[in-house]
Amino acid sequence: MENRVKQVCYFHAPAFAGPFRDYDISTLDPTPYFIRGASRWRRRHAHARLAALLRAEGVDALYRERDQDYMRFVADFVDAYRSAHLVIVATYNPIHPEILHKELPLPTKILGFIDDPYSTYVRGIPYLWAFDGAFYISPGYNQNHRFGEALREWGCQASCWCPLVTTRYPKFDATESFFVERDIEVIYIGGSYGNKITRLAQLKRHFGE
Repeated sequence: MENRVKQVCYFHAPAFAGPFRDYDISTLDPTPYFIRGASRWRRRHAHARLAALLRAEGVDALYRERDQDYMRFVADFVDAYRSAHLVIVATYNPIHPEILHKELPLPTKILGFIDDPYSTYVRGIPYLWAFDGAFYISPGYNQNHRFGEALREWGCQASCWCPLVTTRYPKFDATESFFVERDIEVIYIGGSYGNKITRLAQLKRHFGE
């Protein structure tokens, strides 16, 4: 069988761009579409329109209103990845599910569930029907369901847990040793913002330093 380089869109993860083994990984940033070449009014409101991409209702509004900048972005996205082998949405999904379903039937599409359960119904489930599979950061969805079980109930039969492990520091390498050889039992990797602060403070009071 002929060895061919596989084209992968790893959306919104520019650090992963470039060749990797048999994969050619790239991404497409929507930001320039809302700033460059737009009218003064559209540039002035670019921040709010870009923020709309973070929520399913915002993506739906841009799509249904046929926002000029948004439609230019998705047209280029479709042209770039129409024949890709894999499309991975790792943070938030900016592509309307109807476009994914109708215009990108060939690539295998994977949706990442990142800030759950708080974002599950904001930028997860509304898109899930247009994807072939999913990965999730939080192993538990709530007190009664593991995340994989919840995804199956939502109709996603193919999913896997993707531990959030940073590779920025030598001590935290994404290998098995990270899980079995560290000298502390509890570790938190992520941001400390919003309603996370209260929960992190509770953990700190319980576990100490």
